Amino acid sequence: MQHLDPQEMSAADRATVQARHSEIMESAEIYGYNLMAGNWTYRQTVCSPMPDTILLHYSERFSDGTESLFTALVPRGQGRVRVVPVLYRNATPFVPAPRNPRNYALFNSLVPQNIAAEHLASSRNWIELSACYAELTGADITIPAGESVMTGVAGAPTATIQVDPKRKTSLVTFADRQSERTFRVWSISYNREGRVTAAGTEVYPVNSSNPVTAPSVMAAQTPETESKPVPPSQPAEASVPVRPATEPQPATPAKASTMAAKTSPIVSAPEQEAPAKAVAQASPSETTEPGWKFIPQAPQPPSKFIPDAPQPPSKIVPQPPNQ
Repeated sequence: MQHLDPQEMSAADRATVQARHSEIMESAEIYGYNLMAGNWTYRQTVCSPMPDTILLHYSERFSDGTESLFTALVPRGQGRVRVVPVLYRNATPFVPAPRNPRNYALFNSLVPQNIAAEHLASSRNWIELSACYAELTGADITIPAGESVMTGVAGAPTATIQVDPKRKTSLVTFADRQSERTFRVWSISYNREGRVTAAGTEVYPVNSSNPVTAPSVMAAQTPETESKPVPPSQPAEASVPVRPATEPQPATPAKASTMAAKTSPIVSAPEQEAPAKAVAQASPSETTEPGWKFIPQAPQPPSKFIPDAPQPPSKIVPQPPNQ
């Protein structure tokens, strides 16, 4: 991925950005970024899967080391300027940019379908397509000549693509160096048309002794992703099985936990069993779903009424006459 300072941009792109500067300011202000105040700088990311769009990262650094950051997407032709909020003085939006379903739809609208399908089918370009999504959500990804993401960190997972031949869906996993002390693992899912349906990130410390697996991904609420589970988020070499969210869970007699869990679009590793004493009571309406067992409440022990003891007898002693 090429990252260009303003003076390194092509004359045509630089002129387009200057001509639409007021639109960029207005769109950024909607999301709380004031380009009139502070010391804002920007750089262009050259993203070939989006031939009709100029991708810009605007950033402002503060004296305490924090940063505000957003992505501006400027059309080379007709269309309006789009803004993706990323950071507010190091704070992320309520839904982080990589996981926001709005950004799935935005990326899919800016990448022509034929280009997305060709990149996923190519042994050289699938990582570029995925890195381009990461750039749209604010990351600076470096891809060297070897078509792999340079992390500079031992233990980070190798960039891989997993293809489901039955559904013809794809899951791309790669890592990038986030800071001097951390690296970030990306996981991006695509449907058969090459459209992003889910994405997720996890940050790990450098030289971490824990094994690194791909992060869980959150599915966008579209008809396709509602009816099908998101592909497993573990890399190809992972040996931990992933159970689909809709698969019935077998009941465990010794530890019969009846906590109702609704079907979630998040795919993760199998959950640990709850302790034996942490048993919740399930209502009859919750037991109609597959995999649930209704445990009726145990009857109360019989009780015996014991009347209060009678008061002790009392004796009235008359007062002596006044002297």
